[in-house]
Amino acid sequence: MCARGRNEELSYIIQKIRELIEKGFEYKEIAILLRDRSNIDEFERELKKNNIPYTLVGGIGYFERQEIMDIINIIKYFYNPNDEVALLGFLRSPYVGISDDLVVEVIDEIRKGNDLAKISTREIFDDVTKTILKQIDYIKKLVPFYTTTRLVKTVIEEFKIKEILLAQEGGIQKYRNIEKFVEIVRDFDSKGIFTPFDFIDYINNLKTISTKEGKPF
Repeated sequence: MCARGRNEELSYIIQKIRELIEKGFEYKEIAILLRDRSNIDEFERELKKNNIPYTLVGGIGYFERQEIMDIINIIKYFYNPNDEVALLGFLRSPYVGISDDLVVEVIDEIRKGNDLAKISTREIFDDVTKTILKQIDYIKKLVPFYTTTRLVKTVIEEFKIKEILLAQEGGIQKYRNIEKFVEIVRDFDSKGIFTPFDFIDYINNLKTISTKEGKPF
């Protein structure tokens, strides 16, 4: 499609969204289905320019967003404490922000058989980092008693993910992505056919499906 045709299409979509909002619909009730992923960036720019909130789910984008990968990492670790890569990813995320050198120290201590609560007593960590390591260790002990929804909400609250994201550039959109993730988790729990430990496989299946289809699921 030529640039003129693309611009007309984008303008038409924006107009239709506004009409739906004026009729009483909410943004969360509106979806844009794309034939392919090649023009996602153009749609995102146009939505941002017109101050239209959105969540990109499926295909390129949603599960690859940093804020989503970071929260998936800590959930992976809680369901599989041997997943050092997932823990490393979360510790290096903006939700924690531990330096690479200190992350290496943490992983080395874990390999020695020490839990995070014990590791947090080491003097090389500042008070904030010590508190975070203790929080991770505490939540890990609660995992067998929590639904996945409760676990994810606990992570969001305990690590102040909403506050951290809203302080960043584009934070409102990033937090909307987190809210969408909570909806996905809630849907997973509501099916009643999975255990919490099936969640990561469930997410991987969604990622595979959305990548193949290139559209919201």
